[in-house]
Amino acid sequence: MFIHTYWTKRLLTAGTVCLLLCCSSVGLSRAQAKRQNDLAKIAQSFLGKWVGKGNLPSGETFVSELIFEWTLNKNFIKVTNNVSAGQHSGLFATTFYGWQPVLQQVVFWSFDSEGTINEGAARFEGNELKHEWRSFGQNGEIRDWRSTLAKNDANTLTFTVTESGSQPVTVVYKRKK
Repeated sequence: MFIHTYWTKRLLTAGTVCLLLCCSSVGLSRAQAKRQNDLAKIAQSFLGKWVGKGNLPSGETFVSELIFEWTLNKNFIKVTNNVSAGQHSGLFATTFYGWQPVLQQVVFWSFDSEGTINEGAARFEGNELKHEWRSFGQNGEIRDWRSTLAKNDANTLTFTVTESGSQPVTVVYKRKK
């Protein structure tokens, strides 16, 4: 009886472990599929170079060039934002989009030339990529933001950004070939 019970428990334990491994790999596959779909949708919508013009709150005009590209074995999407305003031009910010497996969503981190760190989440609603994030300035200032990056057609994007309690700023980008 002891031998029968011993081996029954071992087989049940082994069977349970196999079942759990199979179930977790199926769950992992679903999570990986969602990850690939969400990042792929960003890539499909925005990869390439885009140039837009806008106005600063001071009224000064600026030109922004966004470059969306895959990086690190297509695990992340990197966005470089070069800005020219008046006599100043150069790299303004670098952003990385990636899949956060615990939260099951796309998150992003952005670092700008003033030393600000931005962290937030992004999600698609129709043809619009919605962002919500918090910025942490070098001086310790914390600010909350929302933005929408909408693909109007194959060659036009509209980017609208709003700081909590402020008026939105909109920039229209055209695909650069």
